[in-house]
Amino acid sequence: MSTPDLPSVPARGSETPRAPQPRRRRWLRVFGIVLLALVALIVLLAVVLGAALRTERGSRELWSLATRLSAGVLAGQYQGGTFARGLQLRDVVFAQGETRVSVDRLDGSWSLAWHLGPGRTRLHVAALRLGNVDVRLPPSEDKPDQPPPTLPDSLSLPLAIDVDALTLARLSILRGPEATASPLVFSDLSAALHTDGSRHRLTVDRLVTPYGKLSANAQIAGEAPFALNGEALLEGEWEKEAYNVSARADGTLEALRADVEASGDRLRGRGEIELTPFGQVPFTRLRVDGERINPRLFNPAAPQANLSVHAELRPVDGSGGAAAPAAPGA
Repeated sequence: MSTPDLPSVPARGSETPRAPQPRRRRWLRVFGIVLLALVALIVLLAVVLGAALRTERGSRELWSLATRLSAGVLAGQYQGGTFARGLQLRDVVFAQGETRVSVDRLDGSWSLAWHLGPGRTRLHVAALRLGNVDVRLPPSEDKPDQPPPTLPDSLSLPLAIDVDALTLARLSILRGPEATASPLVFSDLSAALHTDGSRHRLTVDRLVTPYGKLSANAQIAGEAPFALNGEALLEGEWEKEAYNVSARADGTLEALRADVEASGDRLRGRGEIELTPFGQVPFTRLRVDGERINPRLFNPAAPQANLSVHAELRPVDGSGGAAAPAAPGA
């Protein structure tokens, strides 16, 4: 009898190992799904927020949400408009600590143009009209040993801004208790602001101040040394005598030269000042030439006179000598 051939038995240890389960691939797949879901959620939120910013209903809800989340810091009535194109607000109040700012009326019209390339995003404000603004500030603290302010690192902005028309009916600034302090009141502002982000220009067509009607224009660079120039004209009346004061300034934020001329019914004067706003002393030289000055204009108890004043002042340094003037363009 012949024995049938049997299949060979594999030797011990010669079994082919099974391929491991692709766990890493599963984790990568799960991570990709979660990341995709987060991106989709962010896009959805951006779309919803964009729609809310462009509709009155959405803007109303966003304003209501902002006032609720501020915990009493911000309050006001939404009147109309959208965050994307301009708002109309009433009785807006910002209050934090002893600082309180209230605006009875705000009407704005603006648009925002986004730039993803090298150009700056541009905010165009066709009109921003404010009613009565009341500002209350805490009392200032006198600090005799306080060091002088320091120059900023930069005044550049991340976007370009054009404000074609800025108007303000009345601005009242009160520092300290109302019973002992008197407010500083400005009114009838008409101005415009334009900046490309690196150079800023302000034009004030009209502003009524406690000292008269002011018109001015100025521009300043956003990077050091912050070159600036400007001119202003102040027209007013004091004790039934009309006067006007014109000023021109040129230089940098660290060293600025200003020329001032004053004239009136009888007053004649001229002044030159070299300013150092961020120095230990705010000026390095002051020269004043005045004619036909009546002291009674400044103090009703002073005698009436017709004086001439010619003076040149320089601050004294620690050694007792006059401080050296700042170098031009420093």
